[in-house]
Amino acid sequence: MGVRDDIETGGSSSECQDSAADRIVHGKALAARGQLDAAIVEFREAARISPDLAEAHYCLGAALQQKRLDGEAIPHFREALRLRPGVAEVHYALGTALFFESQVDDAIHELREAVRLDPNSSSAHYALGEALREKGLLEQAIEQYEEAVGLQPDDAEVRVGLGAALRRQGRLDDAIRVCREAIKLDARCVPTHFSLALALHESDRPEEAVEEFRETMRLAPGWPYIHLMLAGALRDSGRVDEAIEQYRKGLVAIDTPEQEHRPHDGMWQLGEPPRMEPDDLAEVRNNLGILLKARGRLDEAIGEHRRALEATPQDAGIHHNLGNALFDKGLVE
Repeated sequence: MGVRDDIETGGSSSECQDSAADRIVHGKALAARGQLDAAIVEFREAARISPDLAEAHYCLGAALQQKRLDGEAIPHFREALRLRPGVAEVHYALGTALFFESQVDDAIHELREAVRLDPNSSSAHYALGEALREKGLLEQAIEQYEEAVGLQPDDAEVRVGLGAALRRQGRLDDAIRVCREAIKLDARCVPTHFSLALALHESDRPEEAVEEFRETMRLAPGWPYIHLMLAGALRDSGRVDEAIEQYRKGLVAIDTPEQEHRPHDGMWQLGEPPRMEPDDLAEVRNNLGILLKARGRLDEAIGEHRRALEATPQDAGIHHNLGNALFDKGLVE
């Protein structure tokens, strides 16, 4: 069933609808060529000419969402549903936009409706699983992921969320099994390698985790968080100098203003936040300081601990580590 057939509605004059329909056709052609800004202009004009044409609002919302302007897309999806209720694909689009805007409860509501209307939509089950996992409702999330896998058993990416939810439940062996199954289906599936690396690291198998983090980095270079996760696995493998190098690379990349921090174009598959909070960066710098001290690089260690305290000045552990480094340096602070 086509989107236009499903959501188009009457109400405007025939001439206006014909004009709006032409704009929509042109906008879709532009969007297909990757000319999203021009497509948005056409869809906006279609919605202005025929404001009660649901497809115009849906297409505008979809183009804005492709530009990652989810907040702007939401009212257009809502208007499309007001004009033409009960369209699964629009509920799905609205649910994903709400999720990216951190409106998780509302996202769950819309995605449940998408699943109810179209129970054979693997994408809707998967997206609902992601939203439920974000809320910590892991059993419900696993049910939705398993539905998605059942509907698309040959798709590696639908297993990514399932592996992540199993890992968060502490079912590490199951998570590793699911991720390895996904890699057999598609060895280039970036989020699967990342999810497998996390599960291996949490299973106290850091050497294996190192290999999977490196494969993730090879397939999707340029994401600072990968450097930091790899550094942690190298540290736990006793490979201190390599860990220091990766911590440094990650911190340099994060400090680069033009660095793109969103790791993957797929929906949430990496299962981790694309940006790090100040507390997270303080922990990274503290860990780096500990490794530098272990290598006798006391001035560098002191510098990292002090920078960590700039973000979290009340952290007793970091104060303790700074004090140790200062003591070894023969300084009193």
